[in-house]
Amino acid sequence: MTTIRAVRIALAALFFILSALFIFLKVSESSDAGTSVEHQAIAIAYKAQLIPSAIAVCIGAVLFWLIITIFYGRIYCATVCPVGTLIDVCSHLRRFVRPRVARHYRFKRRSRIPIHILVIYSLCLLGSIAVVPALIEPWNILRNIIVAFHPGAAATSAISFGLGATAGIIAGLLSLLLIAAYAAFSGRDFCNYVCPVGTALSLAGTNTAYRVEIDPDRCISCMRCEDVCPASCVKVVSRYVDDRRCVRCFRCIDVCPNDAIRYQRARNRAATPMLRRVKRAGSK
Repeated sequence: MTTIRAVRIALAALFFILSALFIFLKVSESSDAGTSVEHQAIAIAYKAQLIPSAIAVCIGAVLFWLIITIFYGRIYCATVCPVGTLIDVCSHLRRFVRPRVARHYRFKRRSRIPIHILVIYSLCLLGSIAVVPALIEPWNILRNIIVAFHPGAAATSAISFGLGATAGIIAGLLSLLLIAAYAAFSGRDFCNYVCPVGTALSLAGTNTAYRVEIDPDRCISCMRCEDVCPASCVKVVSRYVDDRRCVRCFRCIDVCPNDAIRYQRARNRAATPMLRRVKRAGSK
């Protein structure tokens, strides 16, 4: 495993655990539980989340992630987003879906659907319509899942929507089931086609300074990077990586046998001259 991917996985696990712990303590109303160090760590994880920071009018955190995305791409989706980490875990279930037949990811074209969902999500926020954000926003999805295993909190959460505790538990379990199934069959498609945060960050990261690039002179077209890309954004034939949809999981870098795909600042160009101008006789 490459160092950059190992660091990414460690950060993702840390933020997921702290975020889940924060939500659990919040819904349990246990402000006196744990040590002060634990509470500080949990608070840091909470403030690192984009949507909670935006709701709390923490402009600094929002600007921080926008700047990070502009320079380095969707690092937020790779390390901080709790649902992104949950999807990465569930995507490993693919090996059990059809164990005798290899299931590989393949490049997919961009779609206008994410933009439409982002517009609907934004209108719901402006109109104080909580149902849509509660179902598709990552922080709320994790909260729904955790609340499903806490009956008292499930009742409190469901009452806000005019429902009973049973409905709240069912909604949370259904969210977990849908995320697991989506991840097992489609990898990170939820992040690129449904999640409004992912769509917003993809717009900010249209032309990032650092990006995943395929070296055309080193690539041997083994297809391993395209096979393992959960965002379906690698197209080996064209030596192309869709930077807007790349969630910086770095699986492609980890599996490349010839060091042909890298996370770097400069863009690759073929060093081997493919076409040369033929000189005419007598010309210099």
